[in-house]
Amino acid sequence: MSDTNYNLIVLYVILGACAAVMCSYAVARLTGNFEEAEFQNFSNEQVEYMRQVRQRNLDYLGWMMRSKRPSSEGRLPVGHQCRCLTIITSVRRLRLDVVSEKRRGDVDETGDQRDGERQG
Repeated sequence: MSDTNYNLIVLYVILGACAAVMCSYAVARLTGNFEEAEFQNFSNEQVEYMRQVRQRNLDYLGWMMRSKRPSSEGRLPVGHQCRCLTIITSVRRLRLDVVSEKRRGDVDETGDQRDGERQG
């Protein structure tokens, strides 16, 4: 068989799969109970709570991105994940400082400053 026949076979398989999906959707639409979703009227307490949750999540994301903008409540979220993130970023920053100091020649291989050899 030539390559053209293989290409036609693949095309027919793809078209058959599309036709099967459309037929299945039509049958499900006719037999299923697909009602339009209605907007629910939430209580004022629920709306206020969800607003606070969204704002808290946005504040947390801003804190993670080290944004200079203050939080709406004037404080950063405190929790186990925040503490772990602070420790991880502090260690990473320390390593970057050591690497930059090594490039300048102020730090030996152990990360300690050399006595009396500070360039300047």
